[in-house]
Amino acid sequence: MSTVHESIAANHLGVQVAGISCITNPAAGLSPRRLTHQDVLESSKQSIEKLARLLEHALPKMVHKRQSAESTL
Repeated sequence: MSTVHESIAANHLGVQVAGISCITNPAAGLSPRRLTHQDVLESSKQSIEKLARLLEHALPKMVHKRQSAESTL
């Protein structure tokens, strides 16, 4: 699914947007075997850990940056 429309709408409202995508079937149509729903679920489970680490590191920095910017206003 795309977040483009939501991002454009939020931007028009002055909201800052950050997008993160998780591609769970990059080999669809390229693999010699057909991907199953279970394959996609397994891929998404592996991505959850990476996404959690990314958010744990990035969000505090984003909040701090935002708070610093607001304190200078």
